[in-house]
Amino acid sequence: MKRKLFAVLVVVIFVLLFLWGISKAQTKYVPIPSSIYEHIEVIDGKILSVDRYIHPSGRQISQGIHIHVVTKDGTVENISLGPSIYVDKSITLKEGDIVKVSVFRVTYNGQKYSMGKDITKIGEGKTLKLRDDKGYPMWSGSRYRK
Repeated sequence: MKRKLFAVLVVVIFVLLFLWGISKAQTKYVPIPSSIYEHIEVIDGKILSVDRYIHPSGRQISQGIHIHVVTKDGTVENISLGPSIYVDKSITLKEGDIVKVSVFRVTYNGQKYSMGKDITKIGEGKTLKLRDDKGYPMWSGSRYRK
């Protein structure tokens, strides 16, 4: 009897540790603060470069895509779009493309970022929605749409 109780207790502990480990391994999306939902800027310009990166945590399945866009006044904007597995399915971006990008301006850990809300290739008229009006990524869970 004591042996069975001990075995059950050991199994329960392993199951709880397993579930705790899974919960810690999952990353939760933290939405953009509501104070900037209405702070969306539109950037028009030419793509200088399309960069792919892997998050320093190494936990991402696909590469993230950043673009550098030069505006008419010569300002270079670094814009984070999203994971390549989402972006590459819907739009092909390359150096020299003329684009219009709606961005959220955010500050995270003291660094300023421009996070793409949607991007349109001017020559083709293709638009890819990246995030909704509250900053949630379109590739995340049930929000995934083309």
